Amino acid sequence: MTWRQNLIFAGILLHTILDAEASPDMSMKRQKINKDHRYLFFLGPGRTGTGTMTAILKGVEPLLKCKPCHNFCDEHDVWKLYTVSPDRSPKHILFHEYCAFIDNAVKVDFQWLDKVFPDARFVLQTRQMKELLRSRLGHIRRIHDTPVKNPADFLRNFVLHVAAHQKAVMEYFSAKSERLNRFARMQITEAPMEDTAEILTWVFRTDPNRRKVKSVVKDRNTVPRRVQRAVDVPEGFIPLIGTRYLNDNLVYQSIMHAASRVPSVHNSTEAALKLKQQGEEVPPEEDAERIAIAVVAELGCNGTEQLFYECPRVARILESGSSPWK
Repeated sequence: MTWRQNLIFAGILLHTILDAEASPDMSMKRQKINKDHRYLFFLGPGRTGTGTMTAILKGVEPLLKCKPCHNFCDEHDVWKLYTVSPDRSPKHILFHEYCAFIDNAVKVDFQWLDKVFPDARFVLQTRQMKELLRSRLGHIRRIHDTPVKNPADFLRNFVLHVAAHQKAVMEYFSAKSERLNRFARMQITEAPMEDTAEILTWVFRTDPNRRKVKSVVKDRNTVPRRVQRAVDVPEGFIPLIGTRYLNDNLVYQSIMHAASRVPSVHNSTEAALKLKQQGEEVPPEEDAERIAIAVVAELGCNGTEQLFYECPRVARILESGSSPWK
């Protein structure tokens, strides 16, 4: 290279070093923040890809410095109970050992969590109504010794509980821009993994004031300045884009790599196979699907709703304040 090219290269290199030291997105800064626990709470019910997401989070734990808790946190109780306990405290040992919490979060006090962990990130994971009801009923039947006595009533009330929770979550986080930029919706079981990786990368960004949004992020098309734009940048040009996109790329590709290692067989399927091997009766999935379809039809929904309160009859029941089913 000529002396002029050497000078330009040295300038780019110096710019990169200075940008790295000043950027809030450097890996060392990220480690420091995560060491102090930047929390991530998943607010959706079970059977919405929680097992898959937990496996992904475990795969990127060394990078994000964030240990996930899936429903039961080792020797601790169900994590959601700690958010509604009379003696709840952000200083509880649970919140020192873990910083990502997922599964069965319909009764979680998310407003308290947002108050005591002001930099926390929140995700509402959803699933199409019919598929969630089918999966929910099949799962309950597998983990309990006795079958559900009135499965249709069980599912109808489940829809109302989930709908009320989803409505409260969406209204709360959409009310203020500061909350909105720490919140996203996610379809783990039905959307492409690229969507999940994009949204999770956006959620995990160090500075919530960067890549801001004015409406709820719900798929990769609603993520501002999608990270893929920098993924295929030639190596020689990486110094020119600074460390912000470079770090996002690292997170994104780490999530995709972790997702590729997640087994395709779900825990519920493994549990059913184990019951069959033990000679125990396992209710057929066809029966759960039949009941789910009937409940969806009775509610007047089309079964594809991700937000259950968007089904007109469900919305009317919520507005009335009383359920026709006890």
